[in-house]
Amino acid sequence: RSYKQCPDVVVKTKFLVATASIVRALTGDAAPLRAIVASNPRVSALLRRIVQHAFTLPKQRNILVIWHDGRLDRYNRTLWRAARRAAAKLGNDLQVRLVSALRRATVSGQNDATKGKPQLQLELRKWPMIGCPLAKAFLDFVAQKSHELGDLGRPSLAECPPHSLRPVTLQRLLGRLSAFEVHDADASASGDSLGIVKLRLKAVRDLAKEVVGTKPKASVGPPVLLPVAASVSVSSLSGGPGLSPSPVPPPLRSSSGGASSS
Repeated sequence: RSYKQCPDVVVKTKFLVATASIVRALTGDAAPLRAIVASNPRVSALLRRIVQHAFTLPKQRNILVIWHDGRLDRYNRTLWRAARRAAAKLGNDLQVRLVSALRRATVSGQNDATKGKPQLQLELRKWPMIGCPLAKAFLDFVAQKSHELGDLGRPSLAECPPHSLRPVTLQRLLGRLSAFEVHDADASASGDSLGIVKLRLKAVRDLAKEVVGTKPKASVGPPVLLPVAASVSVSSLSGGPGLSPSPVPPPLRSSSGGASSS
């Protein structure tokens, strides 16, 4: 009952969104733990009491799903504005971050006994996309670059709670980035799969060459990604060696401090 006495509407809303997210993540149609929760009468009873207390209005039905979907829609309007602005203003930085996240996830998921090159692709899952490396990389990126993205309207980016990103918002963003392509899930995919994200290797190679050739810019505030991205090799971005020439070494310096001539 204490949350109802909270005078701060923003704090109260965050609490209710978190509660609704947990309930749906445990009892939703695609919830991984749904069968376990259903088999535990005490947990099921507790969740029903939470829904009855927080999301059932007098003389009305359960509004949890309707209310929660409305909040997610509201947050995703801000997240989509952030995605569009990040793609327009910081496109290379954003793509490097997402490509690196996908590569790490696919390489770490490979079995040691797997022969050949790893498949650089990732399965998109339904909300709440727990453990999705692309979702995490995007949210981390816009949070770190919020000062460069400017005013995104209300709710602010800081008001968007964890796990509020919808898969469709992420899919729309990937569709704007040259390094990615999203394919429909095939018949053998799991029921909660929304599609397969793959890398366009030529676009990734071009991106790597462009980033490696970009000189870091001076900036005020938190460090930007380009100085880090500029040290990333072409092969590390594109998933294998031999995809571009080795970086050119810096010119030698003479004892007088100037560059030596060849």
